Amino acid sequence: MLEALPIQVVFLLEKYEEYFRIKNSRCYDEYGLKRTGCVGCPFGRNLMQELETIRIYEPRLYVAVNNIFGNSYAYTEAYRDFVNEQRRLERERVND
Repeated sequence: MLEALPIQVVFLLEKYEEYFRIKNSRCYDEYGLKRTGCVGCPFGRNLMQELETIRIYEPRLYVAVNNIFGNSYAYTEAYRDFVNEQRRLERERVND
């Protein structure tokens, strides 16, 4: 994430974090997630990858996000399935 920012901004962010002793989540440095926002957000583009990552590395966090967002995950999956089906049907219609 920081690679895309100008070097001056990166320097200021690092100094700010150092001054206030901010410790970022290991999900960015160790687990390789590239996101902003709520962990386990059902609207995240890479939701399933993120859930699998936190299931492996942060099992208690995985339980927490499922307690908070659990029903939303089912709705999100159903919605994405619906969208994919509609796209498939539209492609078939256009190709006929």
